[in-house]
Amino acid sequence: MMEIIKAELHILRCLKMKPNYNELARRFGVSKQTISKYNNGFEKKETRDKKSKLNKYKEKIKEKINLAGATITGVYKYFYSRDNTIESRSSFA
Repeated sequence: MMEIIKAELHILRCLKMKPNYNELARRFGVSKQTISKYNNGFEKKETRDKKSKLNKYKEKIKEKINLAGATITGVYKYFYSRDNTIESRSSFA
């Protein structure tokens, strides 16, 4: 989708026409700020391939969560008490 927007903006730039951000935003279903950002040369950064510190506990986490009466917060506290380098509770769900 963004490649199409970039191409449209490039065509308008080559024709030395000022893009109508509102019209383009409606046509592509994005905000006019997004159109403006890409018109000013924005390039999306590549995301890092960062592994979670919880991956090594994946099977144990599944076992603990499936226990009767277990809560996500309780399981998080259990693993955090053993390894306090794991991420926050929000990454646990």
